[in-house]
Amino acid sequence: MSSAGRREADRPDSPGAARSADAIPAPAGLRPPVSDLVDVALPLPLDRTFVYRVPEGVSPPPAGGRVVVGFGRRRVVGFAVGPVAAAPAGVRVRPLLEVVDREPVLSASEIALAGWIARYYVAPLGLVLRLFFPPGGTYAVAEGEAAAPARAPERLHVLPADAPPAGEDLDALARAPAQQAVWEAARRLPGPVEQAAFCRSAGVSPGAVRALALRGWIRVEPRPVDRDPYADAPLPEPAPEGPLTEAQATAVAAIREALTGEGGALLLEGVTGSGKTRVYVEAVAATLEAGGRAIVLVPEIGLAAPTVARFRARFGDRVAVLHSGLSDGERVGAWRRIREGLSPVVIGARSALFAPVGRAALVVVDEEHDAAYKQDETPRYWARDVAVYRAALEGAVAVLGSATPALETRTNADAGKYARRVLPARIRDRPLPPVEVVDLAAVEMVAPGLSRPLVEAMESALGAGDQTILFLNRRGFSAFLQCLDCGWVAGCPNCRISLTFHRAAPRLLCHYCAHAEPPPTACPECAGRELDHRGLGTQQVEDAVAARFPTARITRMDLDTTGPRGAHARIYSAMTAREIDVLVGTQMIAKGFDLPGVALVGVVSADTALHFPDFRSAERTFQLLVQVAGRAGRGDVPGRVLVQTWMPRHPVITAAAAHDYESFLRREMVERSGLGYPPARRLANVVVSGPEESAVEAGAERVAKRLRGRGARGVEVVGPAPCPLERLRGRARWHLLLKSESAAALEWTLWELVGAAERLVGSSARLEIDRDPLDLL
Repeated sequence: MSSAGRREADRPDSPGAARSADAIPAPAGLRPPVSDLVDVALPLPLDRTFVYRVPEGVSPPPAGGRVVVGFGRRRVVGFAVGPVAAAPAGVRVRPLLEVVDREPVLSASEIALAGWIARYYVAPLGLVLRLFFPPGGTYAVAEGEAAAPARAPERLHVLPADAPPAGEDLDALARAPAQQAVWEAARRLPGPVEQAAFCRSAGVSPGAVRALALRGWIRVEPRPVDRDPYADAPLPEPAPEGPLTEAQATAVAAIREALTGEGGALLLEGVTGSGKTRVYVEAVAATLEAGGRAIVLVPEIGLAAPTVARFRARFGDRVAVLHSGLSDGERVGAWRRIREGLSPVVIGARSALFAPVGRAALVVVDEEHDAAYKQDETPRYWARDVAVYRAALEGAVAVLGSATPALETRTNADAGKYARRVLPARIRDRPLPPVEVVDLAAVEMVAPGLSRPLVEAMESALGAGDQTILFLNRRGFSAFLQCLDCGWVAGCPNCRISLTFHRAAPRLLCHYCAHAEPPPTACPECAGRELDHRGLGTQQVEDAVAARFPTARITRMDLDTTGPRGAHARIYSAMTAREIDVLVGTQMIAKGFDLPGVALVGVVSADTALHFPDFRSAERTFQLLVQVAGRAGRGDVPGRVLVQTWMPRHPVITAAAAHDYESFLRREMVERSGLGYPPARRLANVVVSGPEESAVEAGAERVAKRLRGRGARGVEVVGPAPCPLERLRGRARWHLLLKSESAAALEWTLWELVGAAERLVGSSARLEIDRDPLDLL
């Protein structure tokens, strides 16, 4: 990618700032096909493209279309970038092995979006283009193996023959009653019907169907089947909805006006329980009325089930679902339905942002502040900001919803870059639940994680037949295992962190690299047998609740319990049906769920993330506390929230207890500005990693020397220093922090660094760039 296209005009004024479509140039490097030589971007971590020859008699692939090429000893699917006039000198040009897409797959705006993501997030174009295709839609296989993208599952379907049988042929059916029943049922078919369903409804066997198909009177052919990902865990019926509140109606009117105008971005800031989802539903309805298509993003798979239930109740099978919990075939099937226009409403996690809608008229980002919208591998994009940029490209409307907006989002709204509409009160004027702060230094602990006030509150809720949520943002049974004789702590051999103890299938587990090992019976350092479990996890809290309340129906919701297919939807349905008394869980229960039966929320420890070594720790803690508190009191029973903490007077705790976003915002903005962190300044985290710590340190020093020696204009360089997670997945890690008030200056510096990366860090180390980082770990 040339630097000529990377200008200040190509950047939004701040992350996610909306701009008009005509102000954004087409991305450099994607050009109409007019040559027999074509540039190909490969879905590999390589910051360059490769030239291949289009075989004689084969039409050049469209820009962004998939092609199969030879790369080393492998067959790889890449993406056609555009024609080139001549091959690089001295390079043997290999032919394309196959053109997969002969018609354009990506729209012009989707191609432009891919180019912007590659430039802004300093990522290889091939890895970005891969985002626009379902898993299995791109592939890399060894030499000699067949290369075939994943397909939607197919099943036999029955449909009438093109020409009806003659009258004399029908007389023969009198001697074959089974075939006659097939014929009578088939001729009434309005269209293709899956064979198994046809046989059940007609009361016939597959053999009779095959016999009539051999006569040519009906057709039986394989056709794609769209499997319902929620078939195994039916979605609960949403509660009846009343009229819009005045604040909701005002927000919907603003979105409708933007849909019929020039689009733009809108922050929908509403307290928990104020009905933001209802506004999204009405916005989608307005979009469909105008013939447009909509994308609705939720931060986690767990939130997809209740959101899908709400939207399907209104729009039926026009809703498609895309997230990583689906099989490859299901995602390919959904992708096909979306592309063909059969499902103009797409709901899913961040990957749904790249659904093949062609042009999106509306993009909704629910819980826009959530960290799950940040991709943690290349390309490290923020789905929230990309959603706003996509809307700007396509003249669409981006709606960002939250009770606790990210500081960057609120800053854009305050600066006038986003419109802002507020939902200040809960539906039916229900009050926000009062929050009681429990000082853990001044109360009796009845059981692990359960103080006397919390236990008494649970007794009251259970006695009244109400539901309780207990929140602790740490899974497992205990945070670490320690020898009481010598102080040894079980650590991960690949990462410089302690291993978490999981008791269900006893093992010590690393939550970063997934290393697992059985817990020792004695200390490996001193042979001592006094090994103690330190730090609470959700498993230990669940056990403590079960011991204290033996008749209560208890369920745990974290990554360990939601692995099985449909687990999120089953737990949500069970909570809605009042089949669970106490739900213990991590952050996945802290947001989005509308559960009218929850009267009590207990935060087991508010301090878990507060002193994390990261500049966003205060913001993240505040958001989690407000969000989880908002699960209480959403029905007819008043809610109550207890927050257990060792720091009851900490400003973050007191602001969250008061549901006071504005005071938190003012204080945190002062802190961030003084330290030069976003949104006051732009940030990029440059990480050097490798197997040998000395080589990594030396490489990081060379990177810093080059940056300072070349005088990165308008960019402050901090470091290098070891990362907070000094070793991860077997690799030592050092980093540098780049700060700037200028997006263009930061971008120029990063791309200049990429060009010199191999010379600076060597072949054994790796340089990774995270622009607008979520954290600095």
